[in-house]
Amino acid sequence: MDKEHRELVRRIDALTSEIASRRAGDLACGRGCTPCCRVQLELSPVEAEQVRAALGGLSAQTRERIRARARALVAAEPPQDADCVMLETDGGCAIYASRPMICRTQGHALRYPAGSLPPESIYATGAGGEITWCPLNYTAELPRSEDVLEGERIDELLAGINLLAAEDPQDTLVRTPMAALALDP
Repeated sequence: MDKEHRELVRRIDALTSEIASRRAGDLACGRGCTPCCRVQLELSPVEAEQVRAALGGLSAQTRERIRARARALVAAEPPQDADCVMLETDGGCAIYASRPMICRTQGHALRYPAGSLPPESIYATGAGGEITWCPLNYTAELPRSEDVLEGERIDELLAGINLLAAEDPQDTLVRTPMAALALDP
């Protein structure tokens, strides 16, 4: 499981890095650009394990800072647009190297089958499906075909990795909130 997940992360990071290099002038994404971090993610088992490992590698001071944010979120019964507990005050991610797949692809142009996306998030359509991206990106020029990631395929690959790792296929349906991971001892 770990090997397959690492390989998927490597491939996605290579693709997004290539797109970011090619489209550098038209991508707003970067440290401090945090609108996409106003979310409470629930992670699949494989990604939850990656986040647990990343948290374990952080300094005690950083882990306590994250726990404090998680406690505040849980106590407030947060709205969906509250900041992610991993978002630091400087706009960086505390677990950036181990961030979930959705965070790795966020902001980039993603194609999904027709009918998969909320209408307000569709910025382009075509025979291959509907395409969404961060509205802060691709403002000078729309994404070209080589800029578009296949969102459904990425989701399928991650689901397959979770299935390979599961002792019981039902375990793949379990989602762990990021805040709950932050509260783990």
